[in-house]
Amino acid sequence: MKKFLICLLLLPSLAYAQLSGTLLKQYCAEGAPAPEMGVCWGFIIGVIRTAEGSNLSNRFCLPQNENLETQQIVYVVEKFLNERPEVLHFNPSVLVVGALSNAFPCKK
Repeated sequence: MKKFLICLLLLPSLAYAQLSGTLLKQYCAEGAPAPEMGVCWGFIIGVIRTAEGSNLSNRFCLPQNENLETQQIVYVVEKFLNERPEVLHFNPSVLVVGALSNAFPCKK
């Protein structure tokens, strides 16, 4: 039982360790199975939270006064990945930041 619980705890980290732009695109696709969509959402939210606490916070500015839903952010990332197959070999974190900075640029 103990080994089973340890394996369950490690599954998310294994998914992130091997995540590529191509896999992120598949996981974020509309109609993806729930576990894959969960990885997609979790990864994107993780990138956003990490960016908020780093020097990446000026790369994109999510609307603060609007009711922006997580699903909308997933659509933005999915659209970015679908329209740019030539960049799917990039680090998926870079792709998420690129998608968000393209859709939600900061005002200068």
